[in-house]
Amino acid sequence: AGATVSAQQDGTEILSTQTLFDGTFHLEPLAPGRYTLVATAAGRAPAVESNVIVLAGETGGARLLFLDETSPGGVSGTVPAPRGGLVLHVVSPAGLIAIVGVEPSTGAFSVPDLAPGTYALELYDGAGRVDRWPQIVVNAGIWTDVDLP
Repeated sequence: AGATVSAQQDGTEILSTQTLFDGTFHLEPLAPGRYTLVATAAGRAPAVESNVIVLAGETGGARLLFLDETSPGGVSGTVPAPRGGLVLHVVSPAGLIAIVGVEPSTGAFSVPDLAPGTYALELYDGAGRVDRWPQIVVNAGIWTDVDLP
């Protein structure tokens, strides 16, 4: 109860409402289409449900789960020019917190269980640092997907 739920298309709010005492909500009238539902409440990270499809003449439901502001998130994506021997360092303002391998053929990487915050990603090969991306933001309970240029 007390949360605001909005239906968005392409980042623009179309309609919003407040949840009822039991956490349910109704967004009416909502035209048929594809929406992203975003729930916000004080002291909580936003709950997001993407690709919610509303069909003409139908009613339905969506479940939105609030996460605590400290729930871990993660970061995944790809690095440029993949090859064998690459590793990615994850650096917080306090220093190095993780080293992960990079898949040699695709450049894919994945770093789970990161506390919400801003991190630098540093790419290394056997000769030293190759590249650095200083402002990667991880939100509570959400995976940040980055394709590093």
